[in-house]
Amino acid sequence: MRGHVVGLGRRGDAVVETEHGKMFVASAVPGDVLELEVVRTRKRGKTRSVARVKRVLDPSEHRRDAVCPHVHQCGGCPWMVVDDAQQQREKVRRLTEVVQRLQPGAPDVEIFADAPLAYRTRARIAFDGSKRGFRSRASKKLVSIPECAVLSPAAQAGLTFVHGLPLVGRGEVRIGVRDDQPVLEIQAESQAAPLYAALSAGVRDGAIAGASLVVDGGAPAVEGQPRERRLGGDGRSLEFGGIGFAQAHETLNRVLAREVARVVEECNASDRLELFAGSGNFGVLIAPQKTASPSVKYAAVEQDRDACDALRSNLAARSLRGKVVCGRAEDWPKRPHELVLLDPPRVGAEQSVRRLVTHRAKHVVYVSCEPTTLERDVRVLIEDGNYRIVRAAAFDMFPQTPHLETLLVLERT
Repeated sequence: MRGHVVGLGRRGDAVVETEHGKMFVASAVPGDVLELEVVRTRKRGKTRSVARVKRVLDPSEHRRDAVCPHVHQCGGCPWMVVDDAQQQREKVRRLTEVVQRLQPGAPDVEIFADAPLAYRTRARIAFDGSKRGFRSRASKKLVSIPECAVLSPAAQAGLTFVHGLPLVGRGEVRIGVRDDQPVLEIQAESQAAPLYAALSAGVRDGAIAGASLVVDGGAPAVEGQPRERRLGGDGRSLEFGGIGFAQAHETLNRVLAREVARVVEECNASDRLELFAGSGNFGVLIAPQKTASPSVKYAAVEQDRDACDALRSNLAARSLRGKVVCGRAEDWPKRPHELVLLDPPRVGAEQSVRRLVTHRAKHVVYVSCEPTTLERDVRVLIEDGNYRIVRAAAFDMFPQTPHLETLLVLERT
């Protein structure tokens, strides 16, 4: 069966037109002409037909050879066969569609990009007995990958270390980075003494900066310093609350943080509220100095207690003034503020947005990693709160994947 690739799906697979209708196919590029084979699979008790690429008959001008030999098995980089420029055009197109549906005639979308390989400072490795690796595409099967093309050198060192650990049972390892060393968070059903000894030796020998091991939901056993630390947007070290929420692309994250800070300054707002504030990625750039006028206010709301402690520490290290509230961001704002900055998880900020409509902030700066919930929330701001989009930017924080980070700036009319 022949097919012609006409686009890229939201989850990374290509959309292919065939004589039997449209199908989704992995590892294909818009413009490809393919020879396909149809196989039957069973998932959750249901049989369905799936197309696979048997041969590329006429490659697209945007196709390239993947630098990773595991790309067809691992589910991490579905766009690795698509050239970087086309990836970025596709991301701009997608965000433009969202923005124009929300506000026809809205400003054009800008895009910011940086290193497309060796950029990720975090990873998640699953293990089951002697098996360990990344999840396979569209399944829970583990793919053992000793070297990953998108991991930063420090994260790659962490991956190499994990492959040598005497892990038993089932669980997951999160890899992060503290300066130029890997840190680990391990969640496991059960473990044996050799693992504790290996982690202690790893810290002593400098292979890792630290590790936290939680067995069967118990208290963590800690070796060294397992909390992430990276350069913030101000060029100074930024402490994190463990391997919590943080952007995976360290270099581009600093660009995003500086852009957010520039937007906040241009809004000339002296009363600033940040929701889902994390450990201070944006806060250290928008909080006032302790010597600044008392009229300039900054408050941050974050639910994770470790992140709140890290945020307070990061502010204090820079002699910055701000109120840190450890609580649900969904319960804020509770009064009008001149500017509200929010950076929610993938589920969005539906409750906070409803409160924003009530309390009528003049400026809203929304950072999002999920276009669908972003569109839902911003539609409420526009239709019920009389806001308009004044700036839209995409940050290619996840090269080789369909994911992107978005910055929208809104003003109340």
